[in-house]
Amino acid sequence: SPFIQVQGMEFIKNKKSYSFFGANYWQAMNLAMDGPGGDRQRLIRELDELASLGIKNLRIMAASEGPAHEPYRMHPALQNEAGIWNEKIFEGLDFLLAEMNKRNMHTLMVLNNFWPWSGGMAQYVAWSGGGPIPYPPPHPNGDWDRYQQYTAQFYSNLKAVEMSHAHIHKIVTRVNTITQKPYKDEPTIFAWELCNEP
Repeated sequence: SPFIQVQGMEFIKNKKSYSFFGANYWQAMNLAMDGPGGDRQRLIRELDELASLGIKNLRIMAASEGPAHEPYRMHPALQNEAGIWNEKIFEGLDFLLAEMNKRNMHTLMVLNNFWPWSGGMAQYVAWSGGGPIPYPPPHPNGDWDRYQQYTAQFYSNLKAVEMSHAHIHKIVTRVNTITQKPYKDEPTIFAWELCNEP
């Protein structure tokens, strides 16, 4: 199999033990976008630099939720409204995966986030009728406890969970516009992470 697999307590790639240095590279999906907000030349330079340092695995966001008028966010968002995705950002993700494959790199795809900088769980709660998001500091009168209690409603909010599942389905079944390979069949994808710091 071209996929990295688990055997006992080891990762296996091409029938050999596989270990790696990795890094978070949150902005990669947006950098890879063609158009305003993207910078493919920078992305290529940075991927080359990371590869030259021996970094083989990158943990990236494969989710970000709008709307654009909300503060403290990745912009533009992959999902501007519930169930409405930005194809330009998706094409950036396609480009990123194709470039990583050229460098024999792998990615861990993060599919949701507890924290507000990508929208994440709090945005799903808001889209589900939970009211305005009570942002933490540095928001005026921001409170971490209030934000966390609001966001934790995600777990018992069936509508919010269904929206997250719809996004996961959209990502896993996506067909890369460059390689023509479905994401679910892409060995560049090392693993799927349901949420950052849930």
